[in-house]
Amino acid sequence: MRKLIALFFVIAGIYGCEDIVSVPDISEDIITVLAPTDGAILENTDVTFTWEEIEFSDQYQIQVAQPTFENANQVVLDTILGDSLQSFRSFTKTLPSEMYQWRVRGLNSNFQTDYTTQSFTLVDTIAMVGDISSEVVTTIAPSDGVTISSGAIGFSWEAVADATSYQIQIAFPNFENPVQIVNDTITSELSYMTMLDSNSYEWRIKAINEVSETVYATQTLFVEDDVSPLSDQTVTLLSPEDNFETTDTMIPLSWEMIEQATLYRVVITDLSDDSIFLEQTVTTTDITIDFVTGMYSWAVRAENDSQNTPFTQRMITIL
Repeated sequence: MRKLIALFFVIAGIYGCEDIVSVPDISEDIITVLAPTDGAILENTDVTFTWEEIEFSDQYQIQVAQPTFENANQVVLDTILGDSLQSFRSFTKTLPSEMYQWRVRGLNSNFQTDYTTQSFTLVDTIAMVGDISSEVVTTIAPSDGVTISSGAIGFSWEAVADATSYQIQIAFPNFENPVQIVNDTITSELSYMTMLDSNSYEWRIKAINEVSETVYATQTLFVEDDVSPLSDQTVTLLSPEDNFETTDTMIPLSWEMIEQATLYRVVITDLSDDSIFLEQTVTTTDITIDFVTGMYSWAVRAENDSQNTPFTQRMITIL
């Protein structure tokens, strides 16, 4: 009886060794990574890691370190995936924007492959594009509250850094109680032209990019039939009077508003040599100039995006 028991254990041991020997050695195999590839720059924080299956691997171990495994601040992922029924492996993990390395290896009951390692970077889309939500579009023309002749009217504004397009809307008579939204257009340009009939309007403009947008900048506009063109009008100078003399050097200059104007051009000429002492544009109807001793002419004209008045001129002497 003892001999039979001993023979049973010998036979069981032989078959057990055969089972061990029958497990394939995968230690020399190399896993082919599909994504993220080495050096990839990703914008989606939901990262899907994929690789090709290797034969006789029952499991896969995947690890992710930030920023590298050699100098890891953190190992953000270390997991083992099971069966090998799929033709490739995949695993999805949500990660913050940082630099990473990830690696994967195959396993079976007795052997394992070396890790295949790749690096990738997750970028912050908002930081990359630029968040413009706190910006405001600066309008150029028409100026707020201006009266313009009916017909083709040009709208213009300054560029907003990182903006890719602009949305312009025009409402009659205003956006709070609109009877009609007469225009709603998105453009990549810094100007827009449309036909408007005689009425009161509000117009507004906002900047847009892939991740954010500004608030609207809103202004009023009055359109009337038969308004005299700007070129037929003249700026009325208010002060100082013509041939004014003073020992002061800081002199305020002022003039009357012209409704169709979006800005005023001021030119001051030094009469000793007819050189330009100053040329400047303003949106207000006054400007203060720091003169030096001498005789000058000062002239103002009104302008908009398509027309201008002639210059109106006066003399001034600084004693």
